[in-house]
Amino acid sequence: KYRAVKPAMYTLRHGGASRQNSLRDWVLKGSEDNKNWVELERHKDDNSLTGNFASHSWFIKNSGDRPWRYFRIVQTGHNSSGDNFLSLSGIEFYGELYSSEVK
Repeated sequence: KYRAVKPAMYTLRHGGASRQNSLRDWVLKGSEDNKNWVELERHKDDNSLTGNFASHSWFIKNSGDRPWRYFRIVQTGHNSSGDNFLSLSGIEFYGELYSSEVK
């Protein structure tokens, strides 16, 4: 079954029980085929995810007004502790769902 989302917003949840290692710099990307990726949103020095399992939602301004089948988060800088690892425990997308038996 084919499913894709035309996203309007997304939510991330920090993956730790402390303020440490919170995501600060990242790019949200979308793809139709899991090979060619398009940048949908870029965050730099974003302090929205601060606290134990903190969550925050953002509007997606650059979705290209089209549905995407795959999404990924690419960390582009150090986290809040100055390390290079990604600590997330959740992601949600809000928008229009497209579904069909075959693409």
